[in-house]
Amino acid sequence: MLMRDIPRTEWQAFLDGFTRQHRHEPVTVAKSDMRDGLRVAERAAPLMAVTHDRAAHRISVTVGDQPSGEVTHTVLDPESVAVEESGEVNENPELAVHLTGGGQHLIVRLERPSAHA
Repeated sequence: MLMRDIPRTEWQAFLDGFTRQHRHEPVTVAKSDMRDGLRVAERAAPLMAVTHDRAAHRISVTVGDQPSGEVTHTVLDPESVAVEESGEVNENPELAVHLTGGGQHLIVRLERPSAHA
């Protein structure tokens, strides 16, 4: 896996593009903090949006759909945005976005069907 940091000046464009490209695709959201460690918060939930609110100093990830509703996970005072991609060229590359800030680490991983299925 290759990890690539996204420069702060490109966060908005990157997150907007990620949302446009992967809207409604299933994602798993994992959260990590000092108290609870890494845990899965949402599994195979449709991605609705990943937004960067500069004025409020936060990045929010919204998943879900009707009738079960939407859930939003937020990183306050974001420090970094990184994308993790598989280094292999295949039909179903793995892709995850890592958001870090305020003592949290939020991972949004696309759920792609296995190439071996």
